[in-house]
Amino acid sequence: RTGANAKAASGSRKRQPAQHDGGSSKDKGGKKGEADGKDAAAAPAKPAAPEKKPLLPIDALHENIQLLEASVANKDQAGIKRVLRKNTFVRKRITLDDFRVVMSVWLPRGSASATRLNKELDVASRAKMQVDGEATNKPASEAKRKDFSKMNPADDVLPEVIAYLSLFVANALLARGCVPEAEASLVAVLDAAQAEEARPTLEIFVARAYFLKARCAELQGRLHEMRGELLAAHRTACLRLHEFLQVTLVNLILRSYCESNLIEQAAKFAAKANFPEHVSNNQQVRYLYYMGRIHAIQLDYSLAYVNLTQALRKAPQNTALGFRIAVHKLASIVQLLMGDMPERSYFSDPELADALLPYFQLCKAVRNGSLAEYDSVCKAHSGVFAKDKVSTLVVRLRNSVIRTGLRRINVSYSRISFKDVAKRLALDSPESAELICAKAVRDGVIDATISHEKGQLVSSEVLDIYSTIEPQQAFHKRIQFCLSMHNDAVKAMRYPPDAHKAKHDLVADEEKKTEEEIAKEIEEELEEDEE
Repeated sequence: RTGANAKAASGSRKRQPAQHDGGSSKDKGGKKGEADGKDAAAAPAKPAAPEKKPLLPIDALHENIQLLEASVANKDQAGIKRVLRKNTFVRKRITLDDFRVVMSVWLPRGSASATRLNKELDVASRAKMQVDGEATNKPASEAKRKDFSKMNPADDVLPEVIAYLSLFVANALLARGCVPEAEASLVAVLDAAQAEEARPTLEIFVARAYFLKARCAELQGRLHEMRGELLAAHRTACLRLHEFLQVTLVNLILRSYCESNLIEQAAKFAAKANFPEHVSNNQQVRYLYYMGRIHAIQLDYSLAYVNLTQALRKAPQNTALGFRIAVHKLASIVQLLMGDMPERSYFSDPELADALLPYFQLCKAVRNGSLAEYDSVCKAHSGVFAKDKVSTLVVRLRNSVIRTGLRRINVSYSRISFKDVAKRLALDSPESAELICAKAVRDGVIDATISHEKGQLVSSEVLDIYSTIEPQQAFHKRIQFCLSMHNDAVKAMRYPPDAHKAKHDLVADEEKKTEEEIAKEIEEELEEDEE
């Protein structure tokens, strides 16, 4: 077909200039074009590509379990992670009836796990969905369900498949507000995993089970009671070198400490615990957020801002809206405490604008250096700041407001009395203004001198910023960020498994061959000496 089409194309190209040539050329061109046209007409038409039908959730779940079995057989941890990534599509679209049909194929009929999961599905079916999801889901057709019902149930099932199906049911119970039932299901998953200690492929499912169980405990207001269990599980994971379970438990323990306002204990635990950064990007993002929160409360604002900035860059940009809002809130306050102003683009994002409105008003108050405006914002949004657990940091911003006001006064006036400073900053007395000005001069916030005799603040001449080290510090920050990103990219590179062994075997063969050649040369030399 390809040759015929090419001839037809060449014939059509040759017919066009033949119209301007002589009669013979025209006749030859016409005959050739007619022949090529017949060849093109004789060639069968290329069939249209069939339209690719979208994958149904019931088929996606079945394929996920097949992929899980293959990954377990090959001991492929990356394959199991891929199953969990694909599970998001299934969990949001499949109905409980379709899930029950697939589960009946993979679990032995009448087994303890099948009985337990069927009872939990009955509870979930009676409960009402509390998040967006199944109300818009379309069930599979009756023909598709009949195809699955004709399949013979499995005689035996892997523990990983049972854990995968159990986690799905626990998610469904949690989404419908059945928190105690979801926790009981997760306890059964963890108990079954403890009986299978020699299976490292269960590690990811155990980590997910601990995450969901901690969420159930937090919703019931008793996350602090689970801290001992989490610490014991973390010790066991470290001894068995289960890195994915380690990072999950580290984040859960840090969250438990932060929710109880035990910041010092959280900092000590983070200093002692090892966090493998290459295991999971999502867990690393959570870890960066918790460490940023801890450093901010411990007055280490520079390190806190670095951690929060990295968390924002590595967080998913299309999902995890609540997490991004929480990071933006904390990062904006940390920037204000450092003496910087957050970018306005943070607050103009349509997804973040409403949630960040109190923080935007707080930034305006700090930028204007107005204590009256700052006090009114704190009073109006005290409930929001308390809910976000940033009240302590907001209280510290009072000094930042005063410093900003002093900077504006320092730039605007070459000489000003402390009485006027107290009036502009809404301070109690000129003596307090003098004290605050003296501290600001000592800390290098403003470049000025204090005249105690005249009761005035005398500003120094404004220096050119390029004569200071600020440009050098800005370039240093950029270079540091680029180097850090390069190092992270190198660490995140993946190589085929056992790729180094082929090179090692090749080198070993060459060394062996070289040794044989040397031995042969020595034998030949000895024979020559004997002769």
